[in-house]
Amino acid sequence: MNEESTPLDGSAPDDADAPRRPTTSRRRALAVLGGGGLGLLAAACSSGTSLTSSTTSTTSSSTSTTAASTATTATAVDDSTYEEFAAGLRTVCRELALDIVRGGEGATKLVTVTVTGAASAADARRAAKAIANSLLVKTAIHGGDPNWGRLIAVAGRANVAFELSRAAVAIGSVVLFRNGRPFDESAPLAAEYLKRKDIEVSVDLGSGSAASTVWTCDLSADYVRINADYRT
Repeated sequence: MNEESTPLDGSAPDDADAPRRPTTSRRRALAVLGGGGLGLLAAACSSGTSLTSSTTSTTSSSTSTTAASTATTATAVDDSTYEEFAAGLRTVCRELALDIVRGGEGATKLVTVTVTGAASAADARRAAKAIANSLLVKTAIHGGDPNWGRLIAVAGRANVAFELSRAAVAIGSVVLFRNGRPFDESAPLAAEYLKRKDIEVSVDLGSGSAASTVWTCDLSADYVRINADYRT
């Protein structure tokens, strides 16, 4: 950053070990603040950093801030450009969040967890976070094991509406479980897919139409080594 800076807002994400700081012009910052937009960064983080999971451990450096500089000739935000500015901030926060997940200690894969068929948006988010935080899911993905049972088990104990007879699990485009029936013959295809660096996992709760997406990473032996070997 150059010259004078103005923080817009600050909030701690659920899970990260690195601070992140989107920047903008001071004139834009003052216009947004003057327009009652103090919660803009918090809203952007809600669609970015708070929908990611790496270690589930918030640290003293887990902070999000937005800063502005006078070293620009950008015009101030008004009613006609506010939504464009807000969308840009959301995009930046999302990309920063994904970079943090990719750079997680010992991480080798970026995992997109999508929950559909939820009874409510809150249920969808709760189930997606539970799956993303599951150590058994994260280790299975690291080991290339298409273990649909672990995904079903987490969804079933996530304290959300869940109908096993209408539920479904897919890894990538490979369906491994649907409507109470496993498709174990598809496991080799799913195992091959799990060799990729970017993985998509989806679970349908069979209870409604709400959906949510959370990003996480796999869990490797390197994570244990990194956090067990060093001394503070």
